[in-house]
Amino acid sequence: MAADNYPEIYKEVIETVDIVETIQKYIKLELKGSYYEGKCPFDPNCGDSFCVSSKHKTFMCFGCFSKGNVVAFMAKIGNMCPKTAARFLSNLQKTSAWDSPLVGDPQVGASENHETLI
Repeated sequence: MAADNYPEIYKEVIETVDIVETIQKYIKLELKGSYYEGKCPFDPNCGDSFCVSSKHKTFMCFGCFSKGNVVAFMAKIGNMCPKTAARFLSNLQKTSAWDSPLVGDPQVGASENHETLI
């Protein structure tokens, strides 16, 4: 799958990456019924108001109102754009997405791009 087909790549990453497993790499989550709860990683004043649904593949903080899917979480916690977050998650999960590098990716071919411009 080529990198220019972002909507399909985004959808594939959301479907294949486990949101609970990903978020647990950053914060401790406890199962409470059908949801997981923990302390919000984005606002230390929120307490245990951060909820994750594996069924809906979403997270929500009822204190600071941060919400989204696994790509949104990674983008926010890693301070990156959604495309970079999706690529990062794809590489972690070894999905078929992002077979080629992003155009303008500073980690890939930076010196080649520089020489081309000169």
